[in-house]
Amino acid sequence: EKAATSVLSMYANINVVICVSDEFALVVLEITEDSGFGNENYYIGGAGYTLEAIGLMNEAGNFMRSTVDFDPYQAGRQIAQMLADAIVNGSYGKTEYMQMDSYWQNLLGWE
Repeated sequence: EKAATSVLSMYANINVVICVSDEFALVVLEITEDSGFGNENYYIGGAGYTLEAIGLMNEAGNFMRSTVDFDPYQAGRQIAQMLADAIVNGSYGKTEYMQMDSYWQNLLGWE
């Protein structure tokens, strides 16, 4: 909560907050609502595909706009394999894609 408050205070003109977890996104949402910050363009997104985040996205006018469903264990294995390949075979500019499913707020028509 302290980190989120600090960031939101330093960058009062931002409209988009993307978080690495739904947990952090929900804290940002709480701070945003408590402070009266935000407007119709304000966007908070997280990752984790939690039921709480999905439920909030289905509330009209909610700033929680998206979450991403991914398997952190599979992502960790994939990243470890990429790092091992880079160490063994040298650095390379290859693009790797991870399996993720996104959920967007229906209110905005982003399905």
